[in-house]
This record gives sequence, structure tokens and C-alpha cells, in this order.
Amino acid sequence: MNVRIDGRQDGPPDGGRARIGVNSRYVPGTVACLTLAAAELALYPSFTPAGLVVFPIYVVLLICLPFSPFRASTALCMVGMACLMLPVRVECPTWYWGVWFALGAMSPACGSVVPAAMFSIVESVIAFASNASHGMSIPSAVTMSATFPVAAMVGVYFLEHARAVLLRAQREADRERIEQQGRILDAMRYLHDEVAGDITYAIQLTRLDDAAGSGNRTEGHGHPNEIERVLSRTLRSVRAASMDPQEWHMRGGPLRDGTAEHAHYRLFLVLRRHRERLDRLGFRGGTAVVGTPAVLTVAAVDSITSMSDEILSNIVSHGIPGPYSFVIIISMDGGVHIVSANRAEAGGRTPGERGLGLRLVRRTARTMHGEVAVSSQDGEWTVSVFIPPSRETLLAA
Repeated sequence: MNVRIDGRQDGPPDGGRARIGVNSRYVPGTVACLTLAAAELALYPSFTPAGLVVFPIYVVLLICLPFSPFRASTALCMVGMACLMLPVRVECPTWYWGVWFALGAMSPACGSVVPAAMFSIVESVIAFASNASHGMSIPSAVTMSATFPVAAMVGVYFLEHARAVLLRAQREADRERIEQQGRILDAMRYLHDEVAGDITYAIQLTRLDDAAGSGNRTEGHGHPNEIERVLSRTLRSVRAASMDPQEWHMRGGPLRDGTAEHAHYRLFLVLRRHRERLDRLGFRGGTAVVGTPAVLTVAAVDSITSMSDEILSNIVSHGIPGPYSFVIIISMDGGVHIVSANRAEAGGRTPGERGLGLRLVRRTARTMHGEVAVSSQDGEWTVSVFIPPSRETLLAA
């Protein structure tokens, strides 16, 4: 069954059951043809015997056209050809304009120019032969027969217009769907980078308080206020993102701008946030960037930011307070080397091979054709990530 541009089903029967509905776009044409027929009946009522038979069929098909455009228009064209081919004269009000309207409606109704083109050619040839055989002059016969292809061309125009409107609507829907997927990915990345990091940080503060004992807390050296502040901020963020994702996404625009400036800003913001958290947890050291991220693409900077966030989160979650270092080395040819070192429990469990964070780092590094090396010896945990120069990372390329 053919499917029309406006989404309704219409066309030649194939055993399925078509849904009956009124297509309002064809109602004005039907009303106009019926009005012309009524006016001609009032002003010049002339029928031949064959016309008396054809006229009721013509009226019924015009009334049916808004309900089943393709079937009714096809039937009207066939009635028009029959009127021209009969050996007797057929005279009934305005059937010619009904056929003209049917040819114009056929292409938009079935979604194809082929039926209308075929009918218009056949109608034109039959009309020319019929008019010439009835004594009409050649110019008159040509003029009348040429109007049928014109009607078909009008229908083709409306078909292409409907297709263009549908294509624009589909493109708009695709764009909206892509934007929605982007917002979902942003929310997932935020939950992973921000919320999970805040919760991990709060857990580590709680562990420090437990390790310090009640005496230290009574002297005012505990972290309950910091823990409450972090968890409250996390709770507000999660609730805001859940209640109104669109508004949350718009407020978070500066970190999701997609430009190089904001990608660099997010990298240094992640490093600073983790450095402040590590300082509060009793770690001594710092984070540094050697070289400039400006030589890298936005996608490469985002990947480096993601890996840095994972590595530093692992230090927060699994490291022992004490000295640590975290350095990102960016060479002018686009190569990147990330080196992290911190204290870890000797012989204890480290996330080097089994932790989710390092698995994500390895996966991100593989997408950039890089390598990750992890070692834990003599109480020191070292992570080394090397990203080779490539067209995907170097902006100048």
C-alpha cells in the first residue's frame, strides 16, 4: 500500500485495510468542481444519454476524493479516458475539470510522479485524437490535450513541495534528537566526573575523621562541615539535573561549549579541583602541565581531561596521604605523556589492573592509539600514559 507524504495510507488495495479519514487539502478542489457543475446545470443544462450515466459517477468520485485521494483520482482519470474513447458523444457538466483536478491530486496522493505522468500522456493523446476526429481544428485539439500534462505538472510541484517540507521536518527532528543525545551524554559525564568525585572525596574525608579518632574531632580538626558541604552540593546538583535537565544543561554551558578555550578551561579546572581536594586530605605535591594544550584538538584535550580526572580520582580514593605528583607533558608535535606517582599500601589492593577508573583510562588511551603502564612497587603507585603524535590529536595537522 502506498504511503502519502502526509503520513496517511492510500493507494491501490493490497489486501490491507485502509484507515478512512478526510484529507482536508483536497476538499477545496472537490467543492470547486462540484460548484462549477452546479453552475453549469443552472445556466446551461445539457446532457446526452451517455452523459446522464457518467454524471452521477463523476459526482460520487469527486465526493470520495478527499477520503481516498489516489483511488478516486485514478477512477476519475479512467472515467475521463472512457468519455473520450466512447463512439458516442458524452456531454455532462464540467467532467473535464474534474479530470484535470484528479491529475493534479494524483502525485501528492500516492507520493510518486509515475501514475500522474502516465495518465496525463494517455489522456493527452486520446483527447487530441478524439477532438481531431470530431472536427475540431488542430490548434484547438493540441491546446485542449496539452492541459492534461499541465495538470500533472501542478501535482508534481505540490508533491515536491510536500517532500521538501517533510525533509526539513526530518532534519529538524534529527537535529533535536542529536542535541538531546548530547545533553544525555553531558549529564552522564557530569555524574561521573563531578558527582562521583564529590562522593569519593567525602568518603575519604570520613575515613580521615575515623582514623584521627574522637579526640581530634573534639579539638576542631575534623572535617564534618566540609563533608556536609560537599554532599549537599552533590545532592543539589543531582536533584537539579533530574528535575529539569534542560535548565541544568543551559546553566552548565561554559563547560560544554565545545570550543578550544572552554576545553582548556575545563582541563585546568579539573586539575585545580583535585589539587585542592588532595591538599585537604593531607597529600603533599601538585599538578602541572608542561607545554601548551593549544597545539591539540578539542577532542584530544577532552580525552586528556577525562584521563586526568580518572587518575586523580584514583589517588583520592586509593592513595595514602603523603607526597604525590601529577604531570601532563605536551610536545609540539602533538604527543602527550601523563605521569602520576603517589604512595599506596605495600602489597595491598590497588586499582591498577582491576579498578574501573584505570579501565576507563586504558579505553580512552586506546582510542588515541596510546599506551598505559601501571606499577606498584615499594609502596609507590605509578601510572604512565603515552599518547603518540597523530592527526587526531595535533591541531596543526
